[in-house]
Amino acid sequence: METMANNTNNSMAALAASPDARDAEISMLRDALDHIARTAHQSRSQTVRIRWIEARANGALEGKPYIRGQFREIGEPRNGIAQFEKMAAEIERMKASQPGLPEVLSWAVGRWNAQVANRPLQNVHRRTLDGVWRQVMRHCGADDVVLCGPRHDDLVADERVAEGVEGRNDG
Repeated sequence: METMANNTNNSMAALAASPDARDAEISMLRDALDHIARTAHQSRSQTVRIRWIEARANGALEGKPYIRGQFREIGEPRNGIAQFEKMAAEIERMKASQPGLPEVLSWAVGRWNAQVANRPLQNVHRRTLDGVWRQVMRHCGADDVVLCGPRHDDLVADERVAEGVEGRNDG
């Protein structure tokens, strides 16, 4: 605790001493917030807490003041319960329609979840693994988008569009 207090006092003294030091400190803090937001966004396991951290860091970068409870409506995590329920319903539909294939389909969905679901989009193997397991699901007659959500290429395209829109607003 003493070290933290000393660091705070040293930072405050440096900020009071020169505007250049203040600008450097602000730049460093903005970089840290940006890193926190990007890391939270790329997290393998999306939770409400991680989504809240991402939203809070982005809000601070945009200069928005913190108001208690403003992020209560964050929404479901990207790999949340709603996705699981859709997947379970699709597997049940497949079990009823084709005996024998449900085991293969359940296995393929399980392998997709183990090998693809939690990989960041930038991972070099994610696109290939996503395509392979989805092909197995389609071969079983299942709708891979219902079972696993959007395909890798669609997620990457959406991310690039979002970055392009954000980039235009910054300039």
